[in-house]
Amino acid sequence: MSKKDSKINISSSNGNSILKEMGINNPSEISRYSLREENGEDVLRIYYKRAKGSLLPKSRKYSFGRSQKTIITDSGRPEYAEDPQISDVLQQVLQELDGIAKDANDRDIVKATMIDEIDHLDRYISSRIRELRAQVEQL
Repeated sequence: MSKKDSKINISSSNGNSILKEMGINNPSEISRYSLREENGEDVLRIYYKRAKGSLLPKSRKYSFGRSQKTIITDSGRPEYAEDPQISDVLQQVLQELDGIAKDANDRDIVKATMIDEIDHLDRYISSRIRELRAQVEQL
């Protein structure tokens, strides 16, 4: 697992912010987050507002194991099935992040997303222009 990846195994919060327990000391720098399921784990990626030229990472990835809940299936006979559940710790983290997201300016998030898309398009178009020029030179 790389330095950017963190496996979270926090049993319960002891009154401190769960984000602080995860090593996030400046929650005000969080700009947005995404959550997905990957290989039976929940993967949370947190994106930060960073100054240009900052050496700190723009995002960090955290993995949370899923708990298994045994349930009785409704098949007419006593059968059991495992039902994966989101971890309690992740639910607490998401509550904190939602509180931060409500405080954040949505306009800034949309602006940052659009700038990222523009930068991506700029790189793609520049690359395509170089390819076409190379093809013209070969003719």
